[in-house]
Amino acid sequence: MKWGRMVGATLLTLCVLGCAANPRIAGPSAPLPDNTAGADSEAAAASAEQVGNIVAGARIESITAQPGDAGTIVTITGDHPLSYTSYDPEASRLVLDLPDADPGSVPARIEVGTPQLSWIETSRVESRSGATHARIELVGRTAVTTRIEPNGNNLQIILEGPAAPAATQASVEMPVQEEETPQVSAPQASATVLTAVNVSSSEDSQLVTLVGDGVLEFRSFELSDPPRLVVDVVGVTNKVDGKKIPVNTESLEQIRVSQFSKTPENVTRVVFDMNQHTPY
Repeated sequence: MKWGRMVGATLLTLCVLGCAANPRIAGPSAPLPDNTAGADSEAAAASAEQVGNIVAGARIESITAQPGDAGTIVTITGDHPLSYTSYDPEASRLVLDLPDADPGSVPARIEVGTPQLSWIETSRVESRSGATHARIELVGRTAVTTRIEPNGNNLQIILEGPAAPAATQASVEMPVQEEETPQVSAPQASATVLTAVNVSSSEDSQLVTLVGDGVLEFRSFELSDPPRLVVDVVGVTNKVDGKKIPVNTESLEQIRVSQFSKTPENVTRVVFDMNQHTPY
């Protein structure tokens, strides 16, 4: 069983599939309120990993776009592995938010001009908690499929779709059309409430969806003995019914949800109690 993750406009999805894991980020050291037996090991492990694993202050060193046989490959390179959330405000635009990343070393607009992508915009955005993060927007996207693949310090967005049609000769004179100014849609607001945790299973995987009232920002890290995946959803209040969600599969025993902190910011913690270490 493998875990994957995709975050939509209002959904943060963790899937046990074949995608690579997002970089692990150490979480707060305080224990989970409803699991006293495992809280001490969670807090100690999180503190021990804080220096080595936290991805804070990462710098985006370059963004490149290269046409390939099947489409266009956009590569975002940082001086550390990059965490991200992504959503699609419209079909022609893909937005990636990179927590604690600095886009100051790359241009604000990067022309691409391939059949799958027109250009890339970069900016620095401030969240409700006052923290800043980098926002990367892929504009004029016409790809049929889009895949996001972390690879070390690189984050690759693979846009696949049909190639541009071959030009044909015509004797008809085409009228000149005025270029329209692209409409820029306002980004969706960050979520303030976590409303549900949904679980669906297939023969060899579980799909876990976190549902909020906006874009979910999160940190994640793993613990061992026993193995757990911890996801801290920042800036949100827990409104999920029930503290424990039984799953009872070969790799995942249950999911626990609680309000981890209220100051200096709201943090809702979601803990995946694993029966064995499993990539996600």
